[in-house]
Amino acid sequence: MSGESVRKIDDGGCAFPIPCGTGYNESGTVVGNRAYSGMCLRDYFAAKAMQAIISTSRSDGDFADADLLDGEDINPGGVPVNDEGDRSRVDISVRWVPATAYRFADAMIAARKTGGGA
Repeated sequence: MSGESVRKIDDGGCAFPIPCGTGYNESGTVVGNRAYSGMCLRDYFAAKAMQAIISTSRSDGDFADADLLDGEDINPGGVPVNDEGDRSRVDISVRWVPATAYRFADAMIAARKTGGGA
């Protein structure tokens, strides 16, 4: 990527930090390398949002009581319903749910910086 700037996504740091120290002293404190590893907060928030989206995917509105995770073709003969080639609600959901979950995660990280208020 020569000449292009890469936007670093704020992942919020570790959700459950695990010290990756080189050892412990006699009091149990990590000594040496102070790096941490573990799932980032952004992924944790996205997983929680995705769980909520999927668990409430049943709709009484636009899809006339259809489940967003229904794998049956929307159009007879499997004709795609959009330019992305989606044929079923699950095709749409597999693309839409993760992207939406990360939008919620990014909003949560931003809200944390301002004290959680809108």
